[in-house]
Amino acid sequence: MQFQELITFVNKYRGEPSDADLNHFFKKDILAIPVDGDAIDWEKASGSLVKSGDAAIATDIAEKLISKKGYAIFHYDGNDAELLWLAGETGFVRINNLKSFGELISTQNPLILIKGLNDGLEEIFDKDTAELMVDEDLSNFDKDSTWIDEDDDFGYTDWSRLFNSWGYQKEGQLAWLIQIDDFEFALMNWPQTAVNVLLAYINTKV
Repeated sequence: MQFQELITFVNKYRGEPSDADLNHFFKKDILAIPVDGDAIDWEKASGSLVKSGDAAIATDIAEKLISKKGYAIFHYDGNDAELLWLAGETGFVRINNLKSFGELISTQNPLILIKGLNDGLEEIFDKDTAELMVDEDLSNFDKDSTWIDEDDDFGYTDWSRLFNSWGYQKEGQLAWLIQIDDFEFALMNWPQTAVNVLLAYINTKV
């Protein structure tokens, strides 16, 4: 999809879209939460995640997130949408007010847009931590590993904490790994090329 398609979808709703609308729009993308959370024993997570099949899915999601091919996590938190990705010069970041950001785009004012993006970005893991995460074994679900702590719990390592930042362990969450065709141009390297890139993006995409 194009970034503007995502913004258009988000801006259609005053509140959160229905589950049916979300599932229909993201039907070609990867669900970024366990299909059946009840099948996973989070306090004995290493064997449970592997047995449920979610270990392989989590590895695939993580590998795509760090591939620099326009992948991001989309989900709703309350009444606004969030977008999370790996920004090469920043680390793992997210925009937690995607609806407001979409409204800023419609103003076609580059200074407002740049300020809105700067103010709206939340750093989840800084560049140094993200670089360490990229080098980890993303297929290791043993105890005291990339995903599981020494007590066999999920949610305490960097990667499992990142997944929990979009509600991975919470029931009733809807989140997707999506690929945005023009995402690198629009957002992924924005600190280096903010003015020129965003001016060009506004002129050509809005």
